[in-house]
Amino acid sequence: MSLVTTAYLIAALAFALLATALLVSRRRGWPFNYLLGACLLLVAWATLMVFEMVEAFDTNVLVIGDALHAFALLLFLGQLIGKSGDGLWQKAFQFGPWLVPLVALALVFSGDADVSDKIALALYLNIGLSLVGLLATEQVFRNAGVMKRKAASLLAFAFALVFVFDLFVYSNAIIVQVVNVELWAARAFVNALAAPLIFAALRRETNWQSGLFVSRQVVFYSASLIGVGVYLILIAFGGALVQRFGGEWGDALKVAVFVIGIVFLMMVLFSRGIQRRFKVFLATHFYAN
Repeated sequence: MSLVTTAYLIAALAFALLATALLVSRRRGWPFNYLLGACLLLVAWATLMVFEMVEAFDTNVLVIGDALHAFALLLFLGQLIGKSGDGLWQKAFQFGPWLVPLVALALVFSGDADVSDKIALALYLNIGLSLVGLLATEQVFRNAGVMKRKAASLLAFAFALVFVFDLFVYSNAIIVQVVNVELWAARAFVNALAAPLIFAALRRETNWQSGLFVSRQVVFYSASLIGVGVYLILIAFGGALVQRFGGEWGDALKVAVFVIGIVFLMMVLFSRGIQRRFKVFLATHFYAN
């Protein structure tokens, strides 16, 4: 059994255990029903990935599988934001994820499209979905009330871990024109690691509807996420150069570049001092008032 197959089997087992724990706990209603549905979709995603590696199905299986993955995560986060109010911004997050499977199906049934073009479109689509997921994650964390901050921290860390790693994997695949097998396997392990963090967050806080408000300062967070996306693409590009010109040390140096880059990024994202200076910079140079 290959490393990739094992990794996605572990991911399927992790989300199956999370779904079982939710059923055993007998908690119903918001937000447990949505989390249970998301877990079942993620089990289906990981299972499709296993069959893809074992049976070597066509590209459409990967497109549908990744659509299930993004749809499951964004559906749950979108409901967290959508339940906080009746504004257009909240509704966009609440109902927007339903476009993901529709776009994936349109991509699958685009019979005239070349396979390489279809893969490229799927990669760009997933980069966009990862950025949207990071934006939603950041909104949930930053706008949670004081009483929910500990639970929101766990939840945000779990989802941010998944979306940041996805963004790196897809960006790297576009730059080097091939999906790195080791990164693809590590992606499954990252998702499996997120499962217990999500469950811990839901056990710590059950009433997510009260005290969660979407910030009006979306421009700051959008600009931050654009910067994160550019930064990760630069990491992927640097890793590709190191791998190409690093000789026998290429693979090891590429992993080192990735780890150092992600650690630095997490330090920047969680530094309130840097966030304050960035907000002052935007307010000073891009706003009259």
